Amino acid sequence: MARLWTFDDFLQHEFSDPPYLVKPMIPTRGIFLLHGKATSGKSLWAITLAKAVAEGAWFLRRFPTRQGSVLVIETDMGDSYFQDRLKKTGGALANLPVRLLTTDAKSINVKNFGQFQAEAWKEARASKPSLVIVDTLSKTHRLPENEDSTPSEVYPAWQQLFPDSTLVFLHHDNKDAQFDSRTPQDRARGSSKWIDDSAGAMRLRRTIHDGQVRFRMTHSKPRGPYIEELVLEADPDTLLLKVAKPDDKQLLREFILRQDAVPSATECATFLEGVHSGNGAGPSRATRFRVAAEILAEFDEK
Repeated sequence: MARLWTFDDFLQHEFSDPPYLVKPMIPTRGIFLLHGKATSGKSLWAITLAKAVAEGAWFLRRFPTRQGSVLVIETDMGDSYFQDRLKKTGGALANLPVRLLTTDAKSINVKNFGQFQAEAWKEARASKPSLVIVDTLSKTHRLPENEDSTPSEVYPAWQQLFPDSTLVFLHHDNKDAQFDSRTPQDRARGSSKWIDDSAGAMRLRRTIHDGQVRFRMTHSKPRGPYIEELVLEADPDTLLLKVAKPDDKQLLREFILRQDAVPSATECATFLEGVHSGNGAGPSRATRFRVAAEILAEFDEK
């Protein structure tokens, strides 16, 4: 629905929804694209995201989320394979407001609205999930991937199906995307418009160093809030992703999350002092308190 505002009225208006579902990565009711090659960890990333939003917990123990229900639409894996993948997470999504919709990839064409009158789709849409995760984007339409006009048809079709939801799409990289000379937009399969037309985009890349598997999450969209590259690893028990080799800020976030109540700045600074005890010169007292104030401000905003 269109609405005409004065500048002052727009700035003073109190919107019912906060600007981000996952701050500052995924905007509320926006479109977000995660792309990467096969086996880059996209499905594990999606399960980790679903759990965080369903619990209202911090995604990757780094980004605050707004709690809400989640719908995962799986078209990329067979039902039994997807079930096995979820079992390996130790039931990470059990007893949470998360629903799964599995379907034969050949049956989905988001432009054919009539097919979504099936009972499963009706029930899924009626639930009005806060977050819808679609795996995989390319298997939900029949349009040419390389046409610049395709995203402007596919994205609105999904928004018509789930007008009250934030949409997160998993998307495959081009097969030759390992060549780093390619721009981030060109690495995603098909037109760079998939990224351009989204509200945010990240790329996930699997690496192995000294026998350790890591997942590097990098910013793909040149506009919007910049998110620094993060190196992730899979938890050995749940396979959920988390930050590998966390810095002081991440360690402090995790310390705060373990407490029953948000600690004081002095307690946070003392924790950071303990982190560096026995490791030679650590950050100065002023630096510890500055970091503590910065991270505590994140929790105030949450």
